[in-house]
Amino acid sequence: MKAPSSAYVISGDGNFVKAVLTRDAVQYLSYVARFLSGTQASGGYSTTADGMRDAIKSIFHLDLLIDHAGGFLGAVEVSGANEKFHNIAERRSGMRMEYEGKEYRILNDAGLNTLAEVQYVSPLSLFANVIVLDITVKSSFYAMTDSSQWKLTKGGTPLMLYGLGAVPARSSRTFRVRYYDASSNPTEQVSQGDALNVNVTAVNDEGTMSLDRGISAGRRVLWEASQGRPEWHYSADEPSVLKDISAAAVSSTDLYEDELDLLEALSGIPNTVPAQAATFYKGLVRDYPQMSVPQAAGWYWSPSQALYLGDEWAMRAIYVNAQGKAQWYKQLTDPVTQLVIGLRITDAATETDRPSNTYRTFELYARTGAWHEAYPRIRVLVGVSVPVPGSIGARYDGTVITDREGNTVPHSTNIGSSLNIDAELTAASPSYSKSVTQVYRTRALMTQYSGTKYYDAGNGVYYALDRTKPWSVVCLDDDGTEHEFEGEITWVGGSIGASSTDIPAIPIG
Repeated sequence: MKAPSSAYVISGDGNFVKAVLTRDAVQYLSYVARFLSGTQASGGYSTTADGMRDAIKSIFHLDLLIDHAGGFLGAVEVSGANEKFHNIAERRSGMRMEYEGKEYRILNDAGLNTLAEVQYVSPLSLFANVIVLDITVKSSFYAMTDSSQWKLTKGGTPLMLYGLGAVPARSSRTFRVRYYDASSNPTEQVSQGDALNVNVTAVNDEGTMSLDRGISAGRRVLWEASQGRPEWHYSADEPSVLKDISAAAVSSTDLYEDELDLLEALSGIPNTVPAQAATFYKGLVRDYPQMSVPQAAGWYWSPSQALYLGDEWAMRAIYVNAQGKAQWYKQLTDPVTQLVIGLRITDAATETDRPSNTYRTFELYARTGAWHEAYPRIRVLVGVSVPVPGSIGARYDGTVITDREGNTVPHSTNIGSSLNIDAELTAASPSYSKSVTQVYRTRALMTQYSGTKYYDAGNGVYYALDRTKPWSVVCLDDDGTEHEFEGEITWVGGSIGASSTDIPAIPIG
């Protein structure tokens, strides 16, 4: 069992003190637990004597404490709410007792070894195609939760199953679990009114705690398949500029799949975007939609600014008239080619004779979204110099990678000589990336190699993408003639502290 010997009463000869309980001439044994004073973080149960018994009952899910030999025995009511938190098959002493008209089991471990707890928070979203729940897994006082998982089923058929992870002892974690069924799916997995079951399990040394909850699926909401459904906003006045959309100081609303006929009257300006939710419902990822009552007539639009989400970049809005038809479709910004240039850092494999986290892989990448430029090619130069037109031998520095003082990273390193982009993108080949694995911790290598100094490629050094060199991105005619890039450049990861370990990989498509 996980409860340590220090949690129990020990006799002068160093042995555990055990209570000998007799009923109908049969003897049953139980360890005697100690009352431990102190904060729970430091291993105690209560900082006050008055709160000690209630604290122990709460921590270990006990209904009754029985004083014995300077300590206590723990008991749970038979078929009571606390009984499920104990592995009765292993922890029952066999002794039962009656007290104030109720029957209790006395546990052989004094009740100190418990299963994990699983708690539901109120559901955040119960749309048939967007189900979001918060689930809390709380480990027992002495045993960590080794693993936990959640499962969503319909009629016994699993719709989603995945692990949530481990939780340290004496702590809890709240997991946000999500199920999405895209509005564009030809066959619905879940429809309004379907009965679903949510099952959550948490496993520790004592066994498995399982919790089931039945839910009823609500109305299907419009949702974009890969990014999550953004909440839509409503206003009687037409939104005209991006700041109106980003601020969105208006009421929120939900549009539903069964309201798709509202969109059939869209004329399209331009008429290149089909009136389908999976095409133009684009926006920031939302953890869950917010429920509200749809308005009848007025302007509807997504509150998020355009990001690199696929094949749509412009902001769009629809106008629903008094008859419930979408009368107008408006493009609020002109479509332009979007270019993303970014730097990301990921873990790299380490050699067995060196400390962990010695290496990192630095990746520089460029990628376009929809191709709106009239030119067949876009040249991207990052980390390399370019000639000054009309000058002999003169060169611009180009978009460079620098350290934290603004100095160009030395070309004697792999970072300086290899981590750059000199590529031409096309609509058929819209992305390019280059990566290099480099020493991350100088101090680690100095320890390994008797103080030899290696270039510090990450321990506090910054790689800042210089955004001030517009000539590093140009459009090219078929004959190579250069033209200014008229699209938009999104810089991702500019000024990254390479010593950080929690930098996420940036999705590029």
